Amino acid sequence: MNLHRLPLLIPALAWVSGLAAARTDWMPWLAVAWLAGIAALFLFLSKTRTFAVVLLAGMAWGVINLGWDARLVAFDSDWLEGARQITATVVKTQHTQTYSRLTLRRVSRSERSSKKGGDEKEIVSLSHPEESKLSTFLRGEAWLYVYQHAANKIRPGDRIQARVHWHAPRNRNNPGGFDFEAYCFDRHIALIGSARGSVAVLASKPSWLEGMRQRIRDALNPLPDAQAGIIEALLLADRSHIPTRIQDAFAATGAMHLLAISGLHVGMAGAIGFGLCWWVLTRREAWMVGLPVRGISLIAGLAVAVAYASLAGWPLPAQRATMMLAAGVLAWWFRARAAPLNTLLAALILILLLDAQAVGSVSLWLSFTATAAILFWAGRQESHVDGFHIRRAFAGMLWVTLIAGLATLPLITRTFGRLPIYSLPANVMMVPLYSLLILPLALAGAVFAGLGMSGAATWLFSVAGYGIAMGNRLLVWMLQWPGGHLWVPSVPWWLSALYVSGAMLAAALLWKGRRPAGWTVMALTVLIYGMAAVRERPPARAQLTAWDVGQGAAMSLVLPGGHVMVVDAPGRRGSRFNGGTVVAAGLRASGITHVDVLAITHAQSDHMGGMMRLMSQVNHVDQLWLAEHG
Repeated sequence: MNLHRLPLLIPALAWVSGLAAARTDWMPWLAVAWLAGIAALFLFLSKTRTFAVVLLAGMAWGVINLGWDARLVAFDSDWLEGARQITATVVKTQHTQTYSRLTLRRVSRSERSSKKGGDEKEIVSLSHPEESKLSTFLRGEAWLYVYQHAANKIRPGDRIQARVHWHAPRNRNNPGGFDFEAYCFDRHIALIGSARGSVAVLASKPSWLEGMRQRIRDALNPLPDAQAGIIEALLLADRSHIPTRIQDAFAATGAMHLLAISGLHVGMAGAIGFGLCWWVLTRREAWMVGLPVRGISLIAGLAVAVAYASLAGWPLPAQRATMMLAAGVLAWWFRARAAPLNTLLAALILILLLDAQAVGSVSLWLSFTATAAILFWAGRQESHVDGFHIRRAFAGMLWVTLIAGLATLPLITRTFGRLPIYSLPANVMMVPLYSLLILPLALAGAVFAGLGMSGAATWLFSVAGYGIAMGNRLLVWMLQWPGGHLWVPSVPWWLSALYVSGAMLAAALLWKGRRPAGWTVMALTVLIYGMAAVRERPPARAQLTAWDVGQGAAMSLVLPGGHVMVVDAPGRRGSRFNGGTVVAAGLRASGITHVDVLAITHAQSDHMGGMMRLMSQVNHVDQLWLAEHG
């Protein structure tokens, strides 16, 4: 590879390294200070100062961004003193069968001193601000959980009033536990609360975009839950209504990316816009001669992609995919004579400039790694100009799926805790189904729903639903294949580094034209990585763990030989994340992917509600002990 065609490679590496050092917790602050000092020293001792300068700039921007986020999530301790009456604007809703989660902005509480009882305070009605002597606003956002059916009527744009008990986001002290505090910090969620009593809507001012989203939801009502849930995920970035067993099938087969609005979906929406504009502009010869048809079509494709991301509410993966698409369009218009990989690097720098916390986002690196690998592979292929051939298109799709899967294997395994051994056949069948049938029909249905033609929208959604049902059956069937439900323990960093080294060696051999040697190295790398990844690594000493699972109790005993006993797995029946999920994730973090004995002491949800989730998230449970109750 000619690195002179990638002038942004070194700056991109420096920018990412600087941001990662300052913006993530991968390095302690003392190590960050030492790194900054070494970089500053290089400014005076080295003739090539580009890396050091960009590294220091990235670190500085990361510190500034981190400080800004910390300011947004800061709040006074008074917010945590009992229930508070608040007003707020709803910016996002997520409704389930048991609760509604409202994302709130411009949260304010009003209170005045009371002469009853010394220092006690009386909460006053916020619908009459003139009665309030003190109004305190929350700088960041908040999540409000409402356990009432009436909350389903609350929509984004509503101004609400409620009495709320708040608490700060906090982590549970479990091995391998999800870093919930960092998750909320990156999304500027300062407080989490639950409503006490009813929630009143003071004013309702939904935007026209929210009205369109609601019309889409209404048009989806006649469809079965699994089909409607997936279309809602594709259009509105809400996966909460997809049945758990379907989400598990997508995750186990490496097809989970089809349910996230990311590069594939944004790119497909852009391709639809490009194709439609191209078709219109090529209908008249005068337009073909006098207009830059390709450039206008590229802009039209970008506009459709932006509209699609706006409909979905601009989730983070859609933001990054749209920025990458915009970088490609600009590169064409300005005729940048650089390798496509250089354009990708420019998009990466831009994304991290606008969204510094994305440096720690798995979705960004999955998208970037897959795209870079595909561009690398495409750069070694011979171009064909003799028209379209189905066989060649199918072969190209097969190669793209294989290359993307191989490039992202360590990230997928580490993120989802699974080894997707059937990822290639699953994606070869599912990607065309979603790209060529389901997503175009869903987008067309969204347009008709927005125009008020609910009957036509429902019909289009129903046709897409047939394709979704067919794909779901396929994935659930593949889940039953040998090894289709394969969990892996936490993968050590050295094993991932070994895989990356082998993949880079294979890529170098392929770049030099030594294909047999390159593919042999790649096959051996995958084989060694897979065999090492699935191998359990039990602790050297016995571990007795009392798990932090909220209401209920769960314990586990892991012996040095790998024998495992779990007592109780609490949780709400039917929930995707509960005590069973917590225990299974913790066991995998400890190097264990099975349970020898699962003992349930009582037949109540705070003892056995998460039993099925635990059993589905380990490779096998040998014995199930149930207490007798007479």
